[in-house]
This record gives sequence, C-alpha cells and structure tokens, in this order.
Amino acid sequence: NSTLVRKITIVGTGTTAELFPTLDFGEQEYFTIYPEKTKEKTDVQNGELVSIREIQVTYLFKKSGKVTLPELKLPWFN
Repeated sequence: NSTLVRKITIVGTGTTAELFPTLDFGEQEYFTIYPEKTKEKTDVQNGELVSIREIQVTYLFKKSGKVTLPELKLPWFN
C-alpha cells in the first residue's frame, strides 16, 4: 500500500485558532484518511490577532490507479 501526506495551513486574523471551523475529510473507497493532531497558534501582530492552524493528514491507498484527492472546503461565518 502507498501513502501520501497532505499538509494544510489555515491562517486567519481577528479570531483565535480554536474558533476556526473543522475540515471534513470524508471517506473514500480508494483510501483511508488518518488526520494527525492539529497544531494551533494565536499571536498578536501589529495589534491584531493572527491565528494559524496546521493540519497533517495521511492517506493510505487501498487500490492502485489514478486518484484525485477531494477538494477541501472551509465553512466560514461573518
């Protein structure tokens, strides 16, 4: 079986990283998804909150062949 590691970085201002919405990686027939624990950091830069969430996800492929990773959507609110 082959694996692929995907790294996602979300950066936002005016909010803490804990308030970022979660991503839904779903399940697929071609691979199993193993998200690792996220790393979150919130700092004040130039008087404004700046937050970062780093996510690392490992995809373990079940079948050989061409596979397209699903698009990730970040639901957000104002």
